[in-house]
Amino acid sequence: MAGVLLAAQMGAGAAPVAARQSPVPPDRSWSWARVGGDVRDAGVGFARDFWAVVSFPTRLDGGGWATLGGVAAVGVGLYSMDAEIQRATRRQAGHQPHAALRDVGDFFEPVGLMGNTNALWAGGILVGWATGQEWLRAPARDLLVSHWIAGLTRNPLRDLVGRRRPADGEGPRTFIRGKGTSFPSGHASTIVQVAAILSHHIDRSWVSVLLYTAAGTVVFQRVDDDKHWASDAWMGAAWGWGVSRVVLREPASGDGPRLVVSPGGPSGAGPGLALRIPWPGP
Repeated sequence: MAGVLLAAQMGAGAAPVAARQSPVPPDRSWSWARVGGDVRDAGVGFARDFWAVVSFPTRLDGGGWATLGGVAAVGVGLYSMDAEIQRATRRQAGHQPHAALRDVGDFFEPVGLMGNTNALWAGGILVGWATGQEWLRAPARDLLVSHWIAGLTRNPLRDLVGRRRPADGEGPRTFIRGKGTSFPSGHASTIVQVAAILSHHIDRSWVSVLLYTAAGTVVFQRVDDDKHWASDAWMGAAWGWGVSRVVLREPASGDGPRLVVSPGGPSGAGPGLALRIPWPGP
C-alpha cells in the first residue's frame, strides 16, 4: 500500500524523497528575544485553548451532541441514586476488593490536587524548554494548561451550584450557593486529565490501562471518603476528560500570531509584512 501511494505521489509530480529538504531544527540558542517570543506564544496558546474550551458547543456535530447527552444522562441517573450509592460504599468498607481499591485511591489521591502538581508540570515545561526536549515540554504544557482551564471554568460553577458534600450530613439534595463545594469534583477532573494527556503522549495501550485504572481508583476514593457524591465525581471526571481532549486537539502553543514576510505587498508591488493568525478549524 505504501508503494502504491509513493508511486502515485511521484506520478503527480512530487519531488523525490532524497531531493526534499529536511526540516530545519528549531533554534535553541539563548536570547532575550527568544524568551520574550516564547512567553508571548505561550500566552496566546493558553488564550486560544481557553476559548476553544468555553466555545466547544459551537463546534459539536451530531455525534458530539449525542456524547454530551449520554454523559448528562449518566449524571442524572447517578444523581437519582447518590444516597443509595453512599450507603452501599459504607456497607462494603473494610471488605475486598473495596479495601484494596480504596488503598490504591489513597495512594494516588495527591496527584488529583492541582496544588501538589502545578510546580511539577511547570518544572517540566521549563526544563523541556531550556534543553529542547519536546517529549518533556509538550505533556507538561498540556497538563498545566488543561488543569488551569478546567479549574477556571469549574470553580465558578461549583460556587454557583453550592451542593453540600456528603460529609456535611445534609443529604444529596442540599444546595447552598457559595457554601457548597461538592459539584463537580476537582480531584476527579484533575486525575482524569493526567490519565488522558499522558496516555496521548506515551501512546501505549498498557500504559493507558494503568493510567485510567489509577484515575478510577481516585474517583472511587473521593466518593468512598464522603468528599463527593457519585454524580459529582462523574461530572468532574467527564469535564476533565473533555477539557483535555480539546486542549490536545489544538495547535501547539508556539504556533501563535506572528509577523511574517509575504512575497508581495497588498498591491503586489513587492515584499511586505503580514500578520499570520492560526485559528482552530471546526
